[in-house]
This record gives sequence, structure tokens and C-alpha cells, in this order.
Amino acid sequence: HNNRPHASHSYKSEALKKRHEKKPNKSWEHLLWSDETKINAFGSDGVQPARSATVKHGGGSVMIRGCVSEKGHCRLTRPYHRAMGEG
Repeated sequence: HNNRPHASHSYKSEALKKRHEKKPNKSWEHLLWSDETKINAFGSDGVQPARSATVKHGGGSVMIRGCVSEKGHCRLTRPYHRAMGEG
């Protein structure tokens, strides 16, 4: 596995960069970049072998969200939403 973004993500990032690279610095004051990610306590969600040990109740993971703007960054938070199938 590699950590490179998928091709469509790369194209979108490049297009975004080209659209904004000549904008004046003042325009960046109105942008807020955000992302969220899931962190697993035990291993990854990647390819699983046919036989593997399981950890009862999902093995422990946490979803976190953060953001950054021209003015600085926000605190990391835990978004409140449940995926279908979670009790």
C-alpha cells in the first residue's frame, strides 16, 4: 500500500491550487479547511486476512475532526454521528 491520494483527489487538489494561486492574500481570510479521520487502537481497516483475531465491540477507534484557517487552527473535536449498524 502507498499513502498517495487517489487520482481523482490529486486532480481536484491541483485544480483547486490553480484556481486560487493568484488570488490576493486577503481572500484567504474567508477560507476554512477542515478534515476528519478515524484512528484505530488496534491495526488498520485495510486488507484483513481470512482468519484474524477479533476484539469484542469493534476494537476501539475514535473519529476526530480539525480545521485550519488563515488565522490559525481550531481544537480537535470528536464529531457526534453514528454510522449505520453502530449500536
